[in-house]
Amino acid sequence: MIFASELTELDPNKKTKEWMEKVVSLIRYQGGESILNAAKVRKGRAIMNSEQSMDNVKKMFNNSDELEKAGFEILKVCVMEQLKNILFGEKLRSEIKAYVDVADPTMERFKKEDRLLLQNKKLIEKNVNSLTKSIGMPPGKINNDDFNGNYTEFQQLGYDSNNPADIQTYFDIFYR
Repeated sequence: MIFASELTELDPNKKTKEWMEKVVSLIRYQGGESILNAAKVRKGRAIMNSEQSMDNVKKMFNNSDELEKAGFEILKVCVMEQLKNILFGEKLRSEIKAYVDVADPTMERFKKEDRLLLQNKKLIEKNVNSLTKSIGMPPGKINNDDFNGNYTEFQQLGYDSNNPADIQTYFDIFYR
């Protein structure tokens, strides 16, 4: 019998990986048997991979030599072969999907700035043009150079900067 306070721990918060390793070590050090029997594991793996000896199976037949002479053959059956074939088949049949899902803080900031600039484009142009007019300069318009993204594509798609639905669609689908 093993006497250790670790074995009687009831608090689930204290049952960590380190606790489990200590419990297993205690059992092994104090004469407990291994959790897995190595001989059973090897035998089970041999059966699953069709590596087992067929001598015991041949002993089940009274005249196994005569059966072999008649053309019968006792074959090893791989238990896991069908399951392995199904898994490989499913893997080959499934399509490959590659995607990148990254949250770049700089890109998010640029996107937010472009959205605000696009939403307030008319107001900004009006105020800037009134200032440039007061100092004798010609009026200007906000163009692609003022944006971090692809404003020309917004224009080519025929979207209106006064329509919130157009802006939302553009930033959800087309913004780069």
